[in-house]
Amino acid sequence: MIAMRRRTWIAAAIFALWAAVIGYRISTKLMVSAEQGADHWTMCDFQGTLYYPAVAWLNGVNPYDPDFPEHYPVERRLPAYAPMGVLLHVPFALLPVRAAEGAYFLVTLALVLIMAALTLRACGLPHESAWVFALGTLMLIARPGHKTMLLGQSTMELALGVYLALIYSRDRPFLAAIGVALTTLKPQFALPLLLPLLAARAYRAVFGGLALAAGLSLAVLARFGAAGPASWWRAVRHSAAAVSRPSEMWFLRIDLSYALRVVFGAHGAALDLALALGTVGGAAFVVYRTCRDGPIAASALALTATCTAILLSNYHLTYDAIVLTLPVVALLSGVGVAGLAPATRLALAVLLLVPAVHYDLPMARVFDTLGLGGRWWTADSVTNTTALAVAFVGSALLATRATSRVSGR
Repeated sequence: MIAMRRRTWIAAAIFALWAAVIGYRISTKLMVSAEQGADHWTMCDFQGTLYYPAVAWLNGVNPYDPDFPEHYPVERRLPAYAPMGVLLHVPFALLPVRAAEGAYFLVTLALVLIMAALTLRACGLPHESAWVFALGTLMLIARPGHKTMLLGQSTMELALGVYLALIYSRDRPFLAAIGVALTTLKPQFALPLLLPLLAARAYRAVFGGLALAAGLSLAVLARFGAAGPASWWRAVRHSAAAVSRPSEMWFLRIDLSYALRVVFGAHGAALDLALALGTVGGAAFVVYRTCRDGPIAASALALTATCTAILLSNYHLTYDAIVLTLPVVALLSGVGVAGLAPATRLALAVLLLVPAVHYDLPMARVFDTLGLGGRWWTADSVTNTTALAVAFVGSALLATRATSRVSGR
């Protein structure tokens, strides 16, 4: 008992220490106004997509109006995130911005520990406090977790929603429905998740989650009458057009469509749709083959295919790869992959870890320094995306050999 307490205190201290390091870095580059320039950027996403939209809503201003940036100190108009997200973040809008940033930082740390606990429990591993803090620390050290904290991104909320949906889709559908609703905060998480869940026959989770999200979102937009839903639809169209244009954040993109643009110059709405349907359909196939009668979390191959499909199928940046924590741990612990060689599981896990260890090192800078620049080496996103694509294809091929379906836990 004493040894367990000692391990817990040590693990908690290391977690707190690393969190303090991240907090210090945030404070040194904190964005106070949108005009500060490139040297001050931390918590910019919290301000622009979570805090000020909620403040605007409380003040009777529609955050989806194109002139939203003219009224509040934000860099750009609000993307087509689900309006229910505005409602969820109203508690932070009741605080001054600096206090709200600190509160959201602490809440995000708590979400990291919740995700770590869910991961360990789902994989049948010890989930005592020491192990939860240890995995949480690794999540903060990894590039996706580090970036999420620095930017004040809502990625932990979305990843938590994905995990609730994947783990509890069969035995606790109401909790899974809450997870599905959370993923709608960013449609690029929700849409690729639906087909694999339907393949797992998680109908109550899917339709219940969508109904919950729709109800809360309509409640937010109803404040602005008929102009509310229309403004959100305009935001959808604007966001859809923006993701196909070059961006100064190019080196953070990890979706398959963007990688093909970088390497081959391929582009177009038809190609984007084909890639989305192909990856999501492939994930649904893996789910059907390996765990149709149980939760997706009961099969490491299904987790791998589903989480990589979410990232590959449409617009995603590096910090979204935090969702890969669960499939990595599932592969390493051998969840639902009886008969799969340990070396194969390790290889898949290593591929999924590439975005985690590819740490703030855009490969373009390396190749430019070596004089090897050019279209083929314009982004480290190509490296990340290639690793995820290989893992996705590998999980699909391995699923074709599945001879039995995993039953629910």
